[in-house]
Amino acid sequence: MKKWLTVFGFLLCAYAASAQNNIEIIQDPRIDVYMQRYDVTFQQELIQEIYRVKLIDTYDRNKAYGTQSSFRQKFPYQTFLTHDGIKFQVKAGRFNTKAEAEDALIQIRRHFPSAFLLPPEPIEN
Repeated sequence: MKKWLTVFGFLLCAYAASAQNNIEIIQDPRIDVYMQRYDVTFQQELIQEIYRVKLIDTYDRNKAYGTQSSFRQKFPYQTFLTHDGIKFQVKAGRFNTKAEAEDALIQIRRHFPSAFLLPPEPIEN
């Protein structure tokens, strides 16, 4: 009798253990729709394009620094001085839309006639 109870107990435990492997998840179908919307929105925020205005492109470092200093006194936009070997570039602004960049360019050209709008740069947030 004791032997049969042990076998029965063992079989009962084995059945309970096998029943634990079968998990059924019932999910609201709207979650998939919301996740797709989130993915689209997240990808748009992740890859964003910004516009900048190039003020000067020169080989003279002092002229580049002078242009940057003069621009900072006249406009509230951030400036970026980059150099590639011996060539210096002064860029300004971080505009989210082309219209915003073009409006700023009109004001900037009054003081810096050679300024122009650069193609959009993709950035990651």
